[in-house]
Amino acid sequence: MNTSTDFPQPARWPLFLVGLLLGAAAGAGVLWYATSGDDRADEIDMASVVTVPVTAETRDLVSYLEWDGTLSSGSPATVAASTRGTITRNSEVGDSIVAGDVIAEIDGEAVVALYGSVPQFRELTTQTDSGADVRQLEENLVALGFDPDETVTVDEVFTYNTGLMVTRWEESLGFENPDAEVSAGQIAFIDGPSEVVTSTAVGSQAAQGQALLATVTVADSGFLRLPQTVSSIAMVADSSTELVPDIVLATTVVDDRELPLIGVDRPPDTEREDAIEIQIQVGATIVEVLSEDRAWVEVGRPLFRFEIEQSAIETAVAVSDSDAFTVGTEVEVELPDTSLVTAMVTDLSVVARTVQDGQNTNTVVDIVIEPVEPLSSTFTSGPVTIRTEDSSTPNAVVVPVRALIAFLEGGHGIDFEDGRRVAVELGTFDDGWVEITNGVVQAGDTLLAPA
Repeated sequence: MNTSTDFPQPARWPLFLVGLLLGAAAGAGVLWYATSGDDRADEIDMASVVTVPVTAETRDLVSYLEWDGTLSSGSPATVAASTRGTITRNSEVGDSIVAGDVIAEIDGEAVVALYGSVPQFRELTTQTDSGADVRQLEENLVALGFDPDETVTVDEVFTYNTGLMVTRWEESLGFENPDAEVSAGQIAFIDGPSEVVTSTAVGSQAAQGQALLATVTVADSGFLRLPQTVSSIAMVADSSTELVPDIVLATTVVDDRELPLIGVDRPPDTEREDAIEIQIQVGATIVEVLSEDRAWVEVGRPLFRFEIEQSAIETAVAVSDSDAFTVGTEVEVELPDTSLVTAMVTDLSVVARTVQDGQNTNTVVDIVIEPVEPLSSTFTSGPVTIRTEDSSTPNAVVVPVRALIAFLEGGHGIDFEDGRRVAVELGTFDDGWVEITNGVVQAGDTLLAPA
């Protein structure tokens, strides 16, 4: 979160024309100044400038607004209570949370962290309708070892065997009255391994949906499930294996035929006869092998648990500027090492807050942005620049910025290879090029620029 007292303002990029010109000229080893008239006797040492031919081009140009942000090594998340009561125990700031941890107690009843994206919103019993929350429960408890005899079919149905697994889990937690039911509020589903950044005080009253903890999700976690029943399986991949397209995850036996289990980054081909495909999250790493060689493996049973490291960028913008950001919008982010990544707006606060900027008070909206792909940068935290598109100019006629001549009396011009010098009007700057808007240059024209 941008906690600086300096109110974040968008900067139009690039509007620093003089800086660009001086920088470009200095980079070429000269300052390229001249008078705009035909009388070249008044030029400043123009004869000493070594020039090379450059070509005008047609390009699609984009101008941006810039915003200051902060890169952190995890994605912000909130762990909310699923039931009412008094918080009698809670995790502390700085604590790490993984699946299976008791993270809080409400009225003395444990709240346990498990991995999943669907929050617990109901009691889970054999009378419960099928749903994704049941699958999440079964996947986690199987992964934690509470189905030693492999009697549970991992799906969206809470069965008698699921209840037996729940009883074993509750016994391990020291429940006074373990049963085959998961009461409302007993689970906090989180996206993956997390760190606590704020904690609601013990003794506070919790209401359903109210925050127990604020965390950063260090890595998203999930399970790779067997897409069909097989006779046996030999594990090939192991912990620390990075998931990439066409990776062989295991060898399976189906109808007495040995088939590789191949990871793909698209919906699997269920009609393929020479292999079994399973969709993977590219860039994730296998951190736990959940299955061993066996005589029978059911469809849906988790084979591996994977994690994918998370990063997030946070900024605050004036309410009047918040229209530049909507959930799902892609933006460009310059990281602390100047590398550029594509990111997506994932959260936009619905509640504005005020910040002090000197003598002024400003109203801002907090925004969370996450990289589209895992960061290859060595930086996991630090200041960043966020760019949102301001305007675009398709098929613009452009020349290299270093070809511009800054006239002493103001304005700019260019020299053609045939000796002509003409004044130009400038439009959008983008990546070392500048748009010429007054029609004196055409794509393909040859100009002169400092060598």
